[in-house]
Amino acid sequence: MLERALKLKKALHNATVTDKDLIKYKLSDNEWIIIDEIHKLMQVCNLLINILYNNNINNNNFYFICSILRKVQIFLQDIFILLFHLAFQHITIY
Repeated sequence: MLERALKLKKALHNATVTDKDLIKYKLSDNEWIIIDEIHKLMQVCNLLINILYNNNINNNNFYFICSILRKVQIFLQDIFILLFHLAFQHITIY
């Protein structure tokens, strides 16, 4: 989902600035930076999981590391979803 949004960044920007009903959904430059950084972190987690998995390490450390990385990946995805909803619902956090 993040990768697709980043690929469509220009189109999404153009759609939101040209339609008066969609302007409220325009993401700021900072929001796009956050999306990009979360995407990069998720890619690192996924790469590490794949490296560990493909090395066929058969010990408890392997499963422990993979479970931690997977939790980090899910956490980052949850943060993105929260930011996405905040941006589109204009909820203010105090």
